[in-house]
Amino acid sequence: MKNINAVLILAMLVILFAGSCKKTEVPVITDQVVPVQTIVTQNLPNKPYGGNFGPFLIGPGPEAGEVATVDQVNKLLDILKTYGVTVIRCYTSAPLKDSVESIPSLAKKKGFTVYAGCWLSKDKASNEKEIAYVLGEINKGNADFAIVGSEALLRGDLSSTEIIEYVNQVKKNDKKVKVGVADTHSAIIAHPEIVEATDIILVNIYPYWDGIGIDKAFSAFLESYNKVAASFPAKDGKPTKEIIISETGWPTAGNTIKDAVANQENALKYLEQVLNWSNSKSIKVLYFELFNELWKAKKEDKQGANWGLLTEECVLKPGVLEIFKKTPYYKEPVVVVKMPVAPPTPSPAEQEEAVASKELSLEITGGPNANESGRVHGQVYGVKPSDYGIAVYIKVRGGWWTKPTWADPITDINPDGSWSCSVITGGVDDEFTQVRAYLIKNGYDPPSASGGGLPSVRAKKSASADRSDF
Repeated sequence: MKNINAVLILAMLVILFAGSCKKTEVPVITDQVVPVQTIVTQNLPNKPYGGNFGPFLIGPGPEAGEVATVDQVNKLLDILKTYGVTVIRCYTSAPLKDSVESIPSLAKKKGFTVYAGCWLSKDKASNEKEIAYVLGEINKGNADFAIVGSEALLRGDLSSTEIIEYVNQVKKNDKKVKVGVADTHSAIIAHPEIVEATDIILVNIYPYWDGIGIDKAFSAFLESYNKVAASFPAKDGKPTKEIIISETGWPTAGNTIKDAVANQENALKYLEQVLNWSNSKSIKVLYFELFNELWKAKKEDKQGANWGLLTEECVLKPGVLEIFKKTPYYKEPVVVVKMPVAPPTPSPAEQEEAVASKELSLEITGGPNANESGRVHGQVYGVKPSDYGIAVYIKVRGGWWTKPTWADPITDINPDGSWSCSVITGGVDDEFTQVRAYLIKNGYDPPSASGGGLPSVRAKKSASADRSDF
């Protein structure tokens, strides 16, 4: 009789715990059943900050009219707590089946931090109900954050103006709960008015959907995050609004999209990279998602049912717990800045060759009004600079004078064809009104000028300028 009673009791327990999960609700690693107490006491320093919670693991899903039950949600929340996950984001705050309870209310009773959501679509009547539900949960103290809509911009269901109207309704909550809008990083960047209207910045980043291979996936994730941060820059060293990753993940099975392959190995690699980064830098990431939900395969093909950290049987996927146990380690990538390499400086001979190859010209390019050194500058082309010099004269009070001095009447030409002559060397030189320059061959001694007329100079080329030209 005792044996019969024992069997009956065991049968009743099995029936009691059946429902939410397909096989078992006791966390399992490989084939070994792990007692709940063992998991709770384990140190899991690299667990996710939180995750996206959907309770429709094996049922037809909400689009087919399924409504989750209180028992169903409670059991799943208990399983999450065994792995130290105590932050969830839900997509609706509507009442559960035959109950006044909701996902936020049940989670709050169990000590979870709750990102309470409301699902927005093109159906305005449904939207008003969703807004009322989330406001109700906030005002009851069942929400720590509120998320108004999920990728409504991406789907084109609503305009940013319409979303902001809903945001403003939710921001009138009694508890001063922070309100955000979750959408893709590109949609958020394209709509700064959404960021302006909200309290937190919520972005979804999916390298898998972008077709990026696993070797480049985390770099792409980081680039997207940094683009958001750069679009809404810090003030006084602190971000104007906190950036939270509202969704990111990698499916363990599904289609290959360009270079992105959905499998267990890639999912673990991406998970570990994201957790190392987020936990090392204390950045909040709501991982997508906590449990597999089979109904999503109808919308997103096979990968839609395989995003969970736990299977639809409530079993933590292989390798995930090992990542949770690791100490977070993240090293900022070394950014190699390639400095522009200046072209090698041509040798004097090369410079002279370049100058000589051009058409013959002599220019006065600047004077004392443009610089306070008391010098006139110029440029020569069409001759070999080392074979020539410049004879310079200035006109002061009606007379012409040799410059820089009678003893040194020739100005050298640099290999690049430039030259510079000091013309204000004393007396009333700073009153000069004109300057004349002559390109002369080496060995030629130009005539001196000391206040009289401009001498006749045998030159290959000449140039003149008025003081007002400088």
